[in-house]
Amino acid sequence: MIRRWVVYLLILALAVVFYILFIGYFSYFTLIFVAVFPLFSLLLSLPAMWSVQVALEAERLQQERGTMVAVAVGLHSTLRLPVYRGRLVLQMKNRMTGETEQRVLRMPVYGRGIRSKQVFQLTHCGVVQWTVKRMWVYDALGLFAIPRWTKSIASVVSTPKSYETAVDPELLESVRREGNGWEEDSANMEIRQYRPPDSPRLVHWKLSARFDDLMVRADDSGEGQGMPRLYPVWDQDAEVTDRMLDRLTSLSNFLSDRQLPHEICWEDGQEVCRVRIRADEDLPSALPQLLSIPLPERRNDLIAGVEAQGIAVDAQSIRRMEDGSLLEESRQ
Repeated sequence: MIRRWVVYLLILALAVVFYILFIGYFSYFTLIFVAVFPLFSLLLSLPAMWSVQVALEAERLQQERGTMVAVAVGLHSTLRLPVYRGRLVLQMKNRMTGETEQRVLRMPVYGRGIRSKQVFQLTHCGVVQWTVKRMWVYDALGLFAIPRWTKSIASVVSTPKSYETAVDPELLESVRREGNGWEEDSANMEIRQYRPPDSPRLVHWKLSARFDDLMVRADDSGEGQGMPRLYPVWDQDAEVTDRMLDRLTSLSNFLSDRQLPHEICWEDGQEVCRVRIRADEDLPSALPQLLSIPLPERRNDLIAGVEAQGIAVDAQSIRRMEDGSLLEESRQ
């Protein structure tokens, strides 16, 4: 915009010199035209400038960390009027690690809009969000800009990596016997309204149709203590937390593949959250909540308020061992 103002001031100076050297109607009207033309352009561009909107859309809802993800940034005018261009600051933030990245985009705004594809790398696990921190829209001459505010947001869950894990067969049989102590058809099952992150498999469709609301059969009594549990502990080091979450996902998939229901328990502030994993699709639905928790300022050895039993996965174990025997050690 500065270059355009420099060019305009040079043209205005030439118009003033022309008026001084050639006094007359033509030079007079030329000077007036050059002086008021920017304001005329601004008045004509204001409706289109105020109608500019931005839209953010992520290529996928969940993607494995360490890969690239594309985010589409679209600018369009609701009145379908052309604008010189828009300038916006696009910010990416990982809600778990707190890392941020900003990019300045300059995009023309045509009547039907334009889309720009931005590619980012998912370095760590967590819920990654893209927002527009600031945006300016320029008039037809590019001399004036007005700020615009938008609440558009796009998010992607940067998921942990899953790998094959080796577990002692005798230990697996022990976990299977204890896990079978909890049954979905037990007397503790109650009918209640559906609430996330309940599994869709628990929906009681006949009762849902009768009450015109989603109803589920769930065990909220707190019993079924034989169910295997995974206890993730966040570390202040993002790399250590990534490896811990990789291990957590691998163990959860290991149990799900063998049809062993289990729980994932973690601390969110002063509240202890529990999610029961009964099928392969339950873990992806729980990851957005699990990966939104900020990393602690210092390291925690155990989750406060949760009994230290079941299958434990913590940062200390990740530092000590990577050979797949964590499950066996946690049961001793």
